[in-house]
Amino acid sequence: MNFQEYQNSAKRTLQCSMTDEQLISNLGLGIAGESSELAWFVNYAEFADNGFIDIANVIDESGDLAWYLFMIAEFYHLDLWRKAVLAESDYYKTIAMLDIDTTKPMYFILTLCYQCGIIADYIKKITYHSHALDMNKLESMLVHTLGAWIGFIDYYEIDISEILQQNIDKLWKRYPNGFNHDDSRKRQDVSTNQSI
Repeated sequence: MNFQEYQNSAKRTLQCSMTDEQLISNLGLGIAGESSELAWFVNYAEFADNGFIDIANVIDESGDLAWYLFMIAEFYHLDLWRKAVLAESDYYKTIAMLDIDTTKPMYFILTLCYQCGIIADYIKKITYHSHALDMNKLESMLVHTLGAWIGFIDYYEIDISEILQQNIDKLWKRYPNGFNHDDSRKRQDVSTNQSI
């Protein structure tokens, strides 16, 4: 699955019964939350589990983060998938320019958390502080975040298409008829032995 297919498929589960304010607030909180979940996995692996990280968790949470990232773009009518090559190129140019040590995951996860936090903060300012929306600025933030996400995934040598496809499969199983509150609570895709 490529980014274009992903953005088009993912919007099927975008919550449409919320007001615009509720929806964009949910998306801003969601991207911040998902980045912190990924950070927890990396932190635990690096400092408590001798560098071992559960790749299945990385795939799952990275897919969730991608959903929030692409649905923020969708909310603002931006085709983020068109910028994927630019995002990856710019990200790796920055690493080369700054001579970043890419042998450890902390740079990647901290950059990703930082970028997600910037997006959440910008959404807050637009939605609740009456700041004017600068679409170029927002698009730049989304592109930089996508680049950081790609860099994080590349570090763990995971196939991006696998993450995207698995996320769509999970969401379509959870929400067979599109998003609704009952299916969100039931979580049909999660076994009873698995934490939510």
